[in-house]
Amino acid sequence: MVPLQSCLLLIGWCALLSVTGIHAGNTCEFKGKVYNEGDTCKDDCHTCVCVYGYMKCSNEICPEQKCEYKGEIYKDGHKFKDDCNDCVCNDGRVSCTEKVCLKKPCQYKGNTYESGQTFKDDCNDCKCWDGAVECTKRDCPKKPCQYKGVTYQSGKTFKDDCNDCKCWDGAVECSKRDCPKKPCQYKGVTYQSGQTFKDDCNDCKCWDGAVECTKRDCPKKPCQYKGVTYQSGQTFKDDCNDCKCWDGSVECTKRDCPKKSCQYKGVTYQSGQTFKDDCNDCKCWDGAVECTKRDCPKKPCQYKGVTYQSGQTFKDDCNDCKCWDGAVECTKRDCPKKPCQYKGVIYQSGQTFKDDCNDCKCWDGAVECTKRDCPKKPCQYKGVTYQSGQTFKDDCNDCKCWDGAVECTKRDCPKKPCQYKGVIYQSGQTFKDDCNDCKCWDGAVECTKRDCPKKPCQYKGVTYQSGQTFKDDCNDCKCWDGDVECTKRDCPKKPCQYKGVTYPSGQTFKDDCNDCKCWDGAVTCTDRDCPKKPCQYKGVTYPSGQTFKDDCNDCKCWDGAVTCTDRDCPSDALPVDPNNPCKRCFCRNGLLQCESVICPACVGYTPPGQCCPICEKPAY
Repeated sequence: MVPLQSCLLLIGWCALLSVTGIHAGNTCEFKGKVYNEGDTCKDDCHTCVCVYGYMKCSNEICPEQKCEYKGEIYKDGHKFKDDCNDCVCNDGRVSCTEKVCLKKPCQYKGNTYESGQTFKDDCNDCKCWDGAVECTKRDCPKKPCQYKGVTYQSGKTFKDDCNDCKCWDGAVECSKRDCPKKPCQYKGVTYQSGQTFKDDCNDCKCWDGAVECTKRDCPKKPCQYKGVTYQSGQTFKDDCNDCKCWDGSVECTKRDCPKKSCQYKGVTYQSGQTFKDDCNDCKCWDGAVECTKRDCPKKPCQYKGVTYQSGQTFKDDCNDCKCWDGAVECTKRDCPKKPCQYKGVIYQSGQTFKDDCNDCKCWDGAVECTKRDCPKKPCQYKGVTYQSGQTFKDDCNDCKCWDGAVECTKRDCPKKPCQYKGVIYQSGQTFKDDCNDCKCWDGAVECTKRDCPKKPCQYKGVTYQSGQTFKDDCNDCKCWDGDVECTKRDCPKKPCQYKGVTYPSGQTFKDDCNDCKCWDGAVTCTDRDCPKKPCQYKGVTYPSGQTFKDDCNDCKCWDGAVTCTDRDCPSDALPVDPNNPCKRCFCRNGLLQCESVICPACVGYTPPGQCCPICEKPAY
C-alpha cells in the first residue's frame, strides 16, 4: 500500500507536470539536445527540468505572441502583404515569400495607373497591382439626372412639355409626343408654350397654357433706394420708370417721364402723390397707381362648400379663381376635355377611377391620385412566396418583390473574363478603347470601329481621350481635342451605402470594433483587428491566440477553435519510490494507479534500490 504522503506527492507531480523527452539513463534528450539530471531549460514560456531521465515541463498559460515588422504590430497567425509577397506572423516571427516583384502599370477604363496605386471606380475602391486591377464589388447608389437645369433622383418621373420622362441611374428617357401649343399669361406677360423664363431666382416654363416654376428660396438681400427698403425680387416705380431690387442692387429703366394724374377708386391723385388703400401704401406716378401688396385682414370666401382665404387663388375646373375680401372672381373659359393615358388605359376628362386603393381623377389630360399606402400583395417566384418589399437572390442576380410583381437584375452569371491589351475585364463589363466602346462577353471582346480624334486631355492628373465624358464631382465634363469643358454646378455631398445602410456625408459610425466615416459617397474605416472568440477546451477557457499544453502536445486557441499537435507521448510512469522499489506507479488522466512488479524465479544478487535480483551473481 502506498503511503498517503507519497500518494499526495505523486498526484501533485501528475497534476502540475507533463513528462516529455526520451529516457537515456540519468540524462534526458529533449528537442534535439541532451540534458543531465537536474538541468533546466525553457520551452516557449514553460520551465522544464531533467528528473530520473525524463523532462518535466510546467503547464502555465503562455501570453499571446505578436510580431513587429517594418514598424507594424501583427497578431500571431495574421497574414498580410509586403509588396507582392505573402507574409505570416507565427510564434513571434514573420516569414515572407521571396518573390521578385514586378511593377507593371494597369490600363483601366482608358486610364493608366501605377502598380500599387489606389483609385475609385464609382463607389468601389480599386487597386492596381503588377498590371492587374482589383476592385470591391459594392452595389452603388443610383446616379441622379441633370435635365434642363433641374436635378431628378433615380426612379423619379416628371413632365417635359406633354411628354412623360423618367430618370434612371443618371440617364433620362422621355416619350416623344407632339404637343399642342397654348400660350400662357403670367404676371401680365404672354409666354409661348415651351418657352422658359425667370420669376425672381426661379426657373419657369409655359406649357400648353399652364406655368410651372421651381420653388427655390431666393437670395434675401434687400435694397435701399431713395430712403425706402425693397425686398430682393420686388419691382417698383421711380417716377415713370420701372425698377427692380435684386440681391441688394436696384436696376431701373431710364425714361423721361410726363406727369399724368391718376384715377383710383373714384379719386384723382396727382403724379407723385402717396396715399393709403386699406393697409397698403400707394403712389400715383404719371397716370399709374402702385400699391404695396400686404395681406390686410380680409373676409374669407365660401365657394362650392370650401372656405378660401382672402387673396387665395384656386382652380374651378380649367378656370382660375380668386377670393378677395369675401367675394370670388373666376375666369370664364370653356374648358377643353383632353382624355388621359394612365397605365395603358384611356380615361375621359372628369372621369374618376381607382388605382389600387387610391382614388384618381382625369382632368384635361392630367391624372391626379391620392397617395395612400395600400396593402401590398406578396409574390410567387419559382415556388417560393416573398412578402412585398422583400429582397432575395436568384443565382447572382438581386431580386425584389413589390406588390405582387418581382423585379430582378439581369446579370449574366459567371462568364469567362477577357484579356485585352494587358487588362483583365469581367464578362459583361464595358470599357473604352480610345473613342471606341468595347464590351467583354464570355472571353471575347467586341469594340466599335470609329475614327478617333487624336489629342487627349490632361485633367487633375488623369488622361482622358478626345470625346470622352467624365464626372468631376457632380459636374459633367468632356474632353475634346485637348481641351476640357465642365459644367459649374455647386455639388451636394453624396450619401454612402454601406452594408445595406444609408449614411449622410460626414456621418461617423461603427463597423464591429472599427470607426467608419461617410464622405461624399465613399466610406473609410479603420483596419483594427477585432477581438477574437475565446475557446472552451476540456473545461478550461483560453483567449484567442493563447498557446497551452495538452499532455506532451502543443495547443493553440484561435478565434474559437483549438488546434493541437498529434505527438505520441512518452510513458506516464512516475519515478520509483526508493523505499519500495517493487511498486510501479503511473499518473493517468489525473489519477494515481500502482501495481506490483513480478520478478523472475531465480537465485541471484539484488542491487540496492532495485526490486528484482540479477540471476547471475557477479564475481568479487
